[in-house]
Amino acid sequence: MADANWKVGDASWKRKDSDETYREVTPAAIILGVIWGAFMAASFTYAGMIMGFTSGGSAIAAIVGWGVLRGILKKGTVVENNIVQTIASAVNISVSGVIFTIPALYIMGLHEEINTTYFFLATAAGAILGITFIIPLRKQMIEIDRLRFPTGTAVATVLKTPGSGIEKARLLFLGMAVSAAVYLVQQFPVLGLPEIIPEYIDLGAILHLPEWVSLAMALSLMVFGMGLITGRNGLIVLAGGILSYYIITPIVKTLGWLPSDVTGGAISGFVYANMTRPLGIGMLLGGSIAGLILSMPVIIVALKSIANASKLGTGRNEELPIKYLYAGIALAFLLLLITTYQLGGLGIGRSLLTALVGVAWIFVASLLVAMSTGMTDWSPVSGLSLVSS
Repeated sequence: MADANWKVGDASWKRKDSDETYREVTPAAIILGVIWGAFMAASFTYAGMIMGFTSGGSAIAAIVGWGVLRGILKKGTVVENNIVQTIASAVNISVSGVIFTIPALYIMGLHEEINTTYFFLATAAGAILGITFIIPLRKQMIEIDRLRFPTGTAVATVLKTPGSGIEKARLLFLGMAVSAAVYLVQQFPVLGLPEIIPEYIDLGAILHLPEWVSLAMALSLMVFGMGLITGRNGLIVLAGGILSYYIITPIVKTLGWLPSDVTGGAISGFVYANMTRPLGIGMLLGGSIAGLILSMPVIIVALKSIANASKLGTGRNEELPIKYLYAGIALAFLLLLITTYQLGGLGIGRSLLTALVGVAWIFVASLLVAMSTGMTDWSPVSGLSLVSS
C-alpha cells in the first residue's frame, strides 16, 4: 500500500519518518472537488432532464480524484481524495431534486414567477434537513440493518487502490472523448453538414408497427453511459417502461378504454399521462408509506441513541448530539417559512403549516432515499418529486 507509512497522531496525521503533515483538507482537494462537482452538476443535470433520473457521481469523483492527484500532481492520500469526492458529490447531488421541479414551472409557463433567492433558500432547507435527518440513522442503516450501499462500497474500493483509480480515470476520460465526438457528429445537420449518425432511430416505423407503438430509440452514448453507471438496477426502470408502453397500452386499446377522439400516435401519450403515470405515482407513494412504517423501529432507536449520546457530554461516543438535530430542523423550518410566506403569498398561518408539512415530508423523503440507495443504489428523487406535486 502506498500509504502504509502513515499513522494517526494526537493532533494531525504525520509520516513516521518525517514531519510532513498528512494531506487531508488541502487547497488542491477543495479546488478539484468544487470544479469537478460543478462539471458533474452541469452534465448530470442535462442528462437528468433528458432521461428523467440522475446519479450521485461519488465513484466518478473518486476516480477523477486519483487521476488528478496521483496521475497529474504526483501526490495525494486516501483521505485527501475522500475530501475531493465528498465535495464533488455534494455539489452535484444538490441539483437532483431541483431539476425535477423547476423545469415543470417552465413547462407550465410559470417561469416568470421563479425567484432565484427563494428557490435557493428552499433548496438549502432541503439540504440541511437531509443531512440532519440522515446522520442519526447512519449507525442503524450500516451496522444494524446492514444495508449494502453499493456506491459507497465502490467508492471505498477506489479510494483504497490509487493505482487502479488512475487506470479507471484514463478509461473515464477516454469515454468522455468518444461520447463527445459521437455527439458532435450527430449534430452535423445543425451545422449544414450531411447526417452520418442520427440521434434517434424509429424501430417502429422500420418494422411497420402501428403508429401508436412508440419504439423510437436514442442513439446516445450519454444514455448508454448512464445505463452502465446504473447497472442491473436500471433493469427495473426498463421493465416499468416496457410494461407501460408495450403491455398496458395495447391492453387499453384492445379493450376500448380510450376516448373516440384519441387515435394514432396520440394513444401512447394519452395512456401514459392519464393511466400509467398516475399508477406509477401511486405505487411510489404506497411503497414510501410501507417503507416508513417498517422503518419506524429504526427511527425510534436512532432518536433514543442520539438523546443518550447528548447525556454523555463530551465523552467518547459515535452519535450526533441531539442539539444539532434540533438546530438543523429549526433552521430549515425558518428557511421554508420565509420561502412560503414571501414566494407563495400565503398568510402567516398557512405559511407555518406549509413549512411544517415541508419538514415532515423532507424527513420521509430523506429516509426513503437513503434506504433505497442503501439497498439498491437507486435514488427515487424524481419519483418523490412526482409524489410531492
